Amino acid sequence: MFYICIIVYLYGDLAIYAAAVPISLMEVACGNHSCSAGSVKYNDTDPCWGSVTRKDAYRVFLVSALVYSFNLNYCLLHLSHLRLFTVSLLL
Repeated sequence: MFYICIIVYLYGDLAIYAAAVPISLMEVACGNHSCSAGSVKYNDTDPCWGSVTRKDAYRVFLVSALVYSFNLNYCLLHLSHLRLFTVSLLL
């Protein structure tokens, strides 16, 4: 029973992060920098970057967060390897 509770808890955390991280990145990238959530209302079809809508930007960030976490969890890619790869791309 203990292991079932741990599994449910971890999948719950994963679901929260899978929803919160892409939404936060989309809000920052698309220009919602207000601290109060109720002051400005945005629609999913509002433009974010030219012809890219806010919904499309959310999907881009969702896929990139999933690919990033998949590589760290299942492909034996460690965080230090990922940092070295990222730095080598920037140089």
